[in-house]
Amino acid sequence: MGEHTQRGPDVGLAQLSERLNQRLHSANGALQLAISNLRRQMRLTPHDEVRAALAAAATQLEALQLQDALGGADEVDAGAALCQLAEAMTAGFEGRVTILWHCARLTLPSEAAEALLQIAQEALTNALRHAFPDGRSGTILVTLQPTDDGEAELGIVDDGIGAGGPPDDGVGTALMRRFARRLGGTLTFAAGDGYALRLRFPLRA
Repeated sequence: MGEHTQRGPDVGLAQLSERLNQRLHSANGALQLAISNLRRQMRLTPHDEVRAALAAAATQLEALQLQDALGGADEVDAGAALCQLAEAMTAGFEGRVTILWHCARLTLPSEAAEALLQIAQEALTNALRHAFPDGRSGTILVTLQPTDDGEAELGIVDDGIGAGGPPDDGVGTALMRRFARRLGGTLTFAAGDGYALRLRFPLRA
């Protein structure tokens, strides 16, 4: 008959921790490989809509990496995260679409920061898909600033053809409005010489 030997608790926990770390390292490596492949396809495809869709998919995976890096932080520098998001999403459009940003350091609860980034991601995806067709070049300006009345304003403005936003009854608009309500904020859209999305929301003490 075989004999089972009980191992000391410290040894067992150490081995378990090492195995978990190895698996996490392997998972992060696979995640980074997937992101790299998406970014490579972004550079290769000639179609803006496909490129924007690939950018959105890559950004979703990068959001997982960001959540892991934050380690469940209760608060997030939303300005820094927003600039990182904008830079990542436009990575496949170098030389044609210029991304500019002016984002203040703005510490938000993690849930509020997530809602803000979801709105920004949807707006950037729309701009990249629709604002610069047929190889047009242009600029997207991303801003996040506190206001004098205890609120903050997110702005995503492009100088494209004026079709950078979703239709009023679009799924994307409904999604953005839902996240805006979560922030207690108000969304506005304006088309003209380009397209502008603005979100104002209260900063809670």
